[in-house]
Amino acid sequence: MNIDSNLIIITAPAALLFILIFLYGKHIHVLRLFTDNHCSIESFTTGMSIAYVFMHMMPELHEAREIISESESLATPFDGMLVYYLALIGFIAFLGNERLRSHLSKFDDALINSGSEMTLSKSFLVHIAGLVIYIGLMSYLLVRSTESSITGIALFAFVFGGHFLVMAHGLIKEHALGYQRYGRWILAFGVFLGWLIGVLTILPENSLAMLTAFLAGGVIMINSMMELSANKEGRFAWFAVGGLLYGLLLLSFI
Repeated sequence: MNIDSNLIIITAPAALLFILIFLYGKHIHVLRLFTDNHCSIESFTTGMSIAYVFMHMMPELHEAREIISESESLATPFDGMLVYYLALIGFIAFLGNERLRSHLSKFDDALINSGSEMTLSKSFLVHIAGLVIYIGLMSYLLVRSTESSITGIALFAFVFGGHFLVMAHGLIKEHALGYQRYGRWILAFGVFLGWLIGVLTILPENSLAMLTAFLAGGVIMINSMMELSANKEGRFAWFAVGGLLYGLLLLSFI
């Protein structure tokens, strides 16, 4: 097995950043320098994530379509349109996870008895299971799908570091002790496992293209839910500023 040491050197800091965000995100408040409003911060980072989808992942989907359409081992009658169908499947899969979690949350909660023993709710388990898959796939693509350059990795780490930080704060608010005791460790391990698999394994181009498409749908869904959630007031101005500024940043490195 040939392991690319250079790949480890340039991706490990980003993976470590994501791990630290999930483990100690409670104490990290970078954007508090600009605003104390959590909804504004969430809208800003969501805007950046959506900009990344449209300006980086969409072109990757176009490349993935060409790879699949030209593949002899994955011949389809759809001229590469399968890649967009997989993005739709990703969107629906993560939306289904969110709807199931929301439905279960109406019936149970994480309970703590006097002996400090915790019974984890089904909604918590479903939520964490969906997110660990999402985060693990993202960490794999950190290694195998982003540009193998310090700049490409830095741009990826910047946008998804903010995305994961807001996600961690939301999980702390929603699941409190359940997240602090268990959730943060599970998600941090998901980052490490996804990164490690990325370092040790190389998927065929077809499989990587399909995985990128599936995850693109998930990124769109999760960020849409974060911004459009009915139980919070989104901040359009912050969303627009985050998206447009990060979009300009991406343009400057194209």
